[in-house]
Amino acid sequence: MEQEKILAFIDLLGFSRMVSLDQDKSRIILNDFYNISWRNIRSNQSVRGTLMSDSLMLYGNDRTEVL
Repeated sequence: MEQEKILAFIDLLGFSRMVSLDQDKSRIILNDFYNISWRNIRSNQSVRGTLMSDSLMLYGNDRTEVL
C-alpha cells in the first residue's frame, strides 16, 4: 500500500492591499510569517515546506503533522 501524502497551501489573504496601506506593518507581518514558518519546518522532520512571496506550501506524509 502506498503511503499517504498531503499538501497544504497557505496564503496571507489581503497582503497586497496591506502593503499598499502600510508598508512598515506589512514588512513586520511578512517577516514574522517567514520566521514562524521556517522555525516550524526546521523543527519537524516529517514536514517540508517552501515559502513564496506571501504564501507557504507545506507537504509531508503525515496529515496531522502538516495540518
